[in-house]
Amino acid sequence: MPEERAVRRCMMGRLFELRAVMSLSRLWQGQGKREGAWQRLEEVYGWFTEGFDTADLKEAKLLLEA
Repeated sequence: MPEERAVRRCMMGRLFELRAVMSLSRLWQGQGKREGAWQRLEEVYGWFTEGFDTADLKEAKLLLEA
């Protein structure tokens, strides 16, 4: 059980980081800094190996495809 909790905490941390990077990407895009924002978003999005049907990962994919 403790190991499962640690994995869950790690995944939640990555999810929060994804959300933060998506917000930063939108901000930077508005400031004309698209390349830096997308590089970071691609990196964080690449951490995920499952859950691509969740709202956060769907939104991240849309941002990357824009």
